[in-house]
Amino acid sequence: MRQHYSYQVFWSEEDGQFIGTCRELPSVSACGDSYLEAMEGILDTVEAAVAILKEEGLPIPEPVRRKEASGRCLLRMPKSLHEAVFNRAEEESISVNSYLVNAITAFVYQADMGSRIDKLSARVDTLESTQVSEVQQAPFLNQTR
Repeated sequence: MRQHYSYQVFWSEEDGQFIGTCRELPSVSACGDSYLEAMEGILDTVEAAVAILKEEGLPIPEPVRRKEASGRCLLRMPKSLHEAVFNRAEEESISVNSYLVNAITAFVYQADMGSRIDKLSARVDTLESTQVSEVQQAPFLNQTR
């Protein structure tokens, strides 16, 4: 039985593979040559880990419950930063709130885009190396005249 846990798969430069992790079981991970392989691996590994926990009579972690965001938050910052934000917002003729939302959005999605670009780059590298390998193995290219 699959648990309703929080899973993540990411590319690891250090390992040269995709790594799958589970938020509720941080000591459990799985790797694979593809995103799908790592995801299947972490699902199977978590299933096995939960079975072992049950067998040993140990507590099974509850799935992390996501809290619904209200869209409001209180942000504390140094006065000097607040003044700089106020001045930038004033220069752009927008509210401090709008300026901060724009800045946070750019930061969050820039990091997300970097991660997506890394994943796509890894897939392109894999495809390129596969194609090079296939071309090198083509018998008609290895014939000498």
